Amino acid sequence: IFRLFKYYRGGFGHSGPELLFLLMLISGYPGILVFIPLGFIFAILLVIYSIIRKHKDSIIEPAFIISALFSLLFTHTILNFVLALF
Repeated sequence: IFRLFKYYRGGFGHSGPELLFLLMLISGYPGILVFIPLGFIFAILLVIYSIIRKHKDSIIEPAFIISALFSLLFTHTILNFVLALF
């Protein structure tokens, strides 16, 4: 996994950590509980997509932007679904 990550140079771009912090603030408290797991799921999907398309670079900022949008729109629905499972 580490060789694959090093080969495809995944990670944040120039302003990635600041953007991630800003998106976390926008998501709010219950939204951050959905934002972080969805961000990692979308980041994995984005890296798989870049492997399939044979791109050398894969930035994960778009995955977290999409995750922030989903967390803003569907936080209560996702949390109610997860809580109903337990």
